[in-house]
Amino acid sequence: MRFEFDHEARHRRDVAWTVAVYHSPVGERLWHATASATTPTDLVQSLLDSLTLNEPLWASPPLDGALRPVDATRTLLEARWTQTRSARYVAWQAPDGSASLHLNTYAAENPASQLPAWSVIGGTDLNHPDWAIDLSATVTPDILAHLTDHLAACTPPAPRRRGTPPLPATPTTTTPTRPRRH
Repeated sequence: MRFEFDHEARHRRDVAWTVAVYHSPVGERLWHATASATTPTDLVQSLLDSLTLNEPLWASPPLDGALRPVDATRTLLEARWTQTRSARYVAWQAPDGSASLHLNTYAAENPASQLPAWSVIGGTDLNHPDWAIDLSATVTPDILAHLTDHLAACTPPAPRRRGTPPLPATPTTTTPTRPRRH
């Protein structure tokens, strides 16, 4: 296994974490994952924890070469995430819209394409997410299930943005105004 952290990654789509798992030190890569610089730390920790819990399973490719999204995403549906389908994607979205999981069916069926098969994003815009975790098509179902279990348990917060602090809350009570006389 190889972990790489780019401490100079700053922007929301800059890759800060790269994980690559190999069969042996000189063998072919079994699967890989990346996480953007703004990915919530609890999600990165969940990914790293799942790697230590599932180490013996890395050498075993997924059954029949394909991931089983039904098994890996069951907890999302149980947590009231909504599932939608299009010609190329299957997506699961958090009830509050703060995060979503996307399966690129083309990449899942063609692991040699180098496209991520699975993408977990924060925010509502797939093209400009607040944060992202991308996983290759050959990631083990146990790793994916661990990550989706974490997502279902607690929808991750939006990343803290630099800039001006939020304005203080305005009072909710109002003073009644007197009607004007003309």
